[in-house]
Amino acid sequence: MNNFITTALPYANGDLHWGHFFEAVIADIYSKHKKIPLISGDDQHGAAITLFVEKNNLNITQHLENQYLSHKQQYQYLGVDFSYFGKTHSDIHSRLVIHLYNKLKDKGLILKKKTISWFDIEKEQFLPDRYVRGQCPSCLHENVYPHVCEYCNYYFEASELVNPISSLSQSIPILKETEHFFLNTQSFYQHLIS
Repeated sequence: MNNFITTALPYANGDLHWGHFFEAVIADIYSKHKKIPLISGDDQHGAAITLFVEKNNLNITQHLENQYLSHKQQYQYLGVDFSYFGKTHSDIHSRLVIHLYNKLKDKGLILKKKTISWFDIEKEQFLPDRYVRGQCPSCLHENVYPHVCEYCNYYFEASELVNPISSLSQSIPILKETEHFFLNTQSFYQHLIS
């Protein structure tokens, strides 16, 4: 297979929304017109899913399967015809990601970079920005997310957030260094603008 079209993987944390449908219908039309496969699936990883399952006292395996089946059914109802609709917790997904990662790494397209992220000591987990609130370092408005104040539009580093609080445990989170892997997109820019 030389070409295929894909959509963003919907998050396995609730029903699909109009953005998912809009994207999938357009991709489906294009896929049928060009006669190329349409591929997507459920994103079954992340803190929000874990927290949702914990808060609602659900079995995570059953929840993920229910969401997967529900998403497939919602797309089918709209007539979106995926050639393959998988899930990130499947063996085939794991093997494919490892295969592609190794190919990209062999070509020097994977970069390691250290970043700092909020970490909840009580929950023993890293926190996406939406789970941290504090005061803006510029206008001192309370209950703002890290990086951009939605009240005064001031952009700031995570470390500048005043009086940060984890919305998971109501404790004070710390900034912790962690290593991430990134796709080196610099070499693709020339192809994108030409």
